[in-house]
Amino acid sequence: VGIGTATPDTKLDILDNSIDYDNVNATAGNTNAWNQHGLKITGSNNSMNFIVSNQFNDRRAIIQAGHEDKNYAQHLSTLVLNPFGGNVGVGTTNPTAKLEVAGQVKITGGSPGAGKILTSDATGLATWQAPTSTTNNSILIEGKNQSMFGSNPNNGSCVVSNGIATFFTHTSDNNYMHIKLPYRIDTHNEMYHIKATGYRYRASKVIDITWVGYCYRNGSALLSTSNTNSGDPEFEITQYVGSDNHIYLRFRGTTGSNYYQSFRIDSMNVGNGSTLTEGDIQIISSASANL
Repeated sequence: VGIGTATPDTKLDILDNSIDYDNVNATAGNTNAWNQHGLKITGSNNSMNFIVSNQFNDRRAIIQAGHEDKNYAQHLSTLVLNPFGGNVGVGTTNPTAKLEVAGQVKITGGSPGAGKILTSDATGLATWQAPTSTTNNSILIEGKNQSMFGSNPNNGSCVVSNGIATFFTHTSDNNYMHIKLPYRIDTHNEMYHIKATGYRYRASKVIDITWVGYCYRNGSALLSTSNTNSGDPEFEITQYVGSDNHIYLRFRGTTGSNYYQSFRIDSMNVGNGSTLTEGDIQIISSASANL
């Protein structure tokens, strides 16, 4: 059957020289029912059911795949887009990837949460996971027997036990080394004595640094601080209050790089403080001077 053409190429061929108006306009008589669709195209052998409609007087469009003889919402099927190739665009007319979305994407399935990231397994299935690294090309090491470069022990690891943390990296950056203490200036009244000892291989320097201070909740301040470098003088040393109100200790070498840099952290009980134990501290390698 041809409409607007004397030579139809299909069972129904509609030809219109103008795009000012719709070529096909189908209106359901009862817009409050799921089975009253504006346009329904059904294939044979239950292989296709293409529906374009609105829902309950809503102006949203619905495209739903279903059984050939069951178009209700409880009889759903799988919708496949471009199974033989081509890209899909949402909000764009020129997608350059299999799926390109011009705008924000919201995924509500699984267990989303603030700060979580999508992590893929070996099959490509993504799940929400808590992040294991910080921003600004940072590396976060915490807990016991954590590795930041895979399972190879020569690739880099951090081991925390009995208040002692050991850090090693084979990266060639010159990031700052931040030691995040569990103390917050809005929560804790704690004095501390923290010591880092180790070897900066690229610069052939000894690491021997001590930080002391008082996390003072009553004044929301970091008080009575002192930083001592008993090793090579090339290290920049400081301590500060981070954006999360935690106390951070920081050092960085001024020559060479962090390649094969190794150091160990020890904690001593002083004043009204306590000895830090396994998992209490975090060691963060970051290009940012302050976190």
